[in-house]
Amino acid sequence: MPSFYDQLDDMSEEKLAEYERVTDNFTAAGGMEEGPEQDAALEAVYQDAKAIDLVMLMAGARCYQVISLFNRREYAQGLRHFVPTMDLVAERGDEIPDPLRTALETLVLAPLDAMVDNPDIPRTTIEAFLGQLETESRSRPAAATNYAFARAFWHSHTGERSAFEDWFDRWATSASDWWSQNKTMTISITGALLDVFDPQEALAHLERRSPTMVGDPDDRRDVLVTLAGTRSMCGNPDQAWKEYRQLLMEMNESELPELVERARTRSLVCAAVAAPWDSDDPAVSTALHLIESAERAQKLDTADAIEDTAALAEHHLRRGDTAAGTRWRSVAEERARAFDARNGNTFWSTRLATRWFHDL
Repeated sequence: MPSFYDQLDDMSEEKLAEYERVTDNFTAAGGMEEGPEQDAALEAVYQDAKAIDLVMLMAGARCYQVISLFNRREYAQGLRHFVPTMDLVAERGDEIPDPLRTALETLVLAPLDAMVDNPDIPRTTIEAFLGQLETESRSRPAAATNYAFARAFWHSHTGERSAFEDWFDRWATSASDWWSQNKTMTISITGALLDVFDPQEALAHLERRSPTMVGDPDDRRDVLVTLAGTRSMCGNPDQAWKEYRQLLMEMNESELPELVERARTRSLVCAAVAAPWDSDDPAVSTALHLIESAERAQKLDTADAIEDTAALAEHHLRRGDTAAGTRWRSVAEERARAFDARNGNTFWSTRLATRWFHDL
């Protein structure tokens, strides 16, 4: 099959004009808020791209749709788009320019992430989905890398350490430009995976990779907050606060909302454990503002909510706000029980008792 660029060179003026029109519509649809209106716009892009047989725009439109549908928990429709989209990428991937093709191949992670976040999705359903990925992984190295990551991600959530370590090693040792070790995305995800079973190893990883990380400033700040939070949880809250304070003092007020959006509540709380709350240090007031902002925005419909709400509980209980602390602890324990019931063990409930609430 001709490459995308060969197709561009061979286009008639009429088809090139249509390509530019559909591309503009695709860009506009991608900038819309997720929901039915965006879905309709993307469907129009897909149909227009199909009419002129441009795989790149067809796959791109479906990629946005699948992610949006799974984020909105419309799983059935998401899967109806997902399977043929992955088939399209596998069959006609040569017509999709890199790095878009690589990005599309990681689309497999969107359904998994959404299903893991919903404890009402049975474990058997998730395992069946992973079985589909395993079949796909036999045909392409990139698919095998993503399958290894998917398995490691799933087992980090279920608390099955041996299986996690096996699949994590396969993923971490694979050669992949998408998962480049110095990308902020890879650094952040790797740290989160390692932290589940070995916080010290996660800390070592973040210390090793953060000095050479590549990414936009907001992503780099997210990694640094995660590093400070992890350091605090590993027994050095004073040094964690020192590093976190320096970061806050270097930030502009306009950058703070993005930090709340990207950083985990858990990290924002833990990084500031040793903050002198009664001082007039402006960094302390900023740290408290960030925690309060994160608390107001805290989502409860994700697996991350288990430890994020546990961190909020600990924060309030240690500062003497028993009512707020007890309320958040109840939420954390309820979330843990829900995920444990789906996973078939007591991993998250035990984790709360031993890691978060053992001395409260």
